[in-house]
Amino acid sequence: MKLLSKNSITDAAGLAVGGVGANVIGKFFPIANPKLKNAGVLALGIVLSGKKGFIGNIGKGMVAGGASRLVGSLVPALAGDDDMSFVAEVINEIPDSTVNGMDNSVVNGLDYGQYGE
Repeated sequence: MKLLSKNSITDAAGLAVGGVGANVIGKFFPIANPKLKNAGVLALGIVLSGKKGFIGNIGKGMVAGGASRLVGSLVPALAGDDDMSFVAEVINEIPDSTVNGMDNSVVNGLDYGQYGE
């Protein structure tokens, strides 16, 4: 089996379109509750995944995307949305002088310690 055969590229493209499509389609569902909206996207993906060919692969990608969004709406800790914002908040709390070594007197040469003058 060739790694980059026409079928594998087409299959991967269908999965990618379905995964992205799950996000796009979810925005157009007229349902306010995010859990129900994501369950609807998942259900649509399940229906399409029963088809053959490219449409079936789109459905499989929608199942993956819809399931990921549904789990994220049910268990926010698994959504992965807050992790990077927390890291950014922690980094923003560190003064620039500490990062540049200005608060560390050994690094900046201001602490002569036992070898001092």
